[in-house]
Amino acid sequence: SNKQEMVCFFMLQPPDAGEISLWAMLSAGLLTMPFLFGLQPLLRLLEVKKHSDQLDVLVQSEHGLAGKQYCVLERMVVHPKWQGKGVGSRCLAQGLQEAAARKEGVLLETQEERNVTFYSRVGFREVHREKNHPFRPAHHPKVFNALMFFEDSG
Repeated sequence: SNKQEMVCFFMLQPPDAGEISLWAMLSAGLLTMPFLFGLQPLLRLLEVKKHSDQLDVLVQSEHGLAGKQYCVLERMVVHPKWQGKGVGSRCLAQGLQEAAARKEGVLLETQEERNVTFYSRVGFREVHREKNHPFRPAHHPKVFNALMFFEDSG
């Protein structure tokens, strides 16, 4: 049998993807969320979205990204049994090459030090860190939020 499995996944959101409109959120079921999960999760979702938008403005204005075209790297995952074998690095390198060919940088957000180490090895630089991450669970006092940027120097 030829069993295939996904070992690595990530999304590179292009700069022209635009914002998710209120209409898109409503049609995807945003109004049903309070009935299914309660009002607090909806308010938290909106709070996280607002914070993310504020971070984007901060990073652009204070860290030299204003006016630059960049993708956003989201949800990079490597299957645990394939971690540490170069799979994630090789897959990500291909995505970074495609962004570089379009003259676009890549921005990502992470909350784990091991991820900062990994992304630094493949060429990202940390541009901002929130040590008092506003959405930190009380039982995880070391949680932070790091924003990292990759720009092809070639």
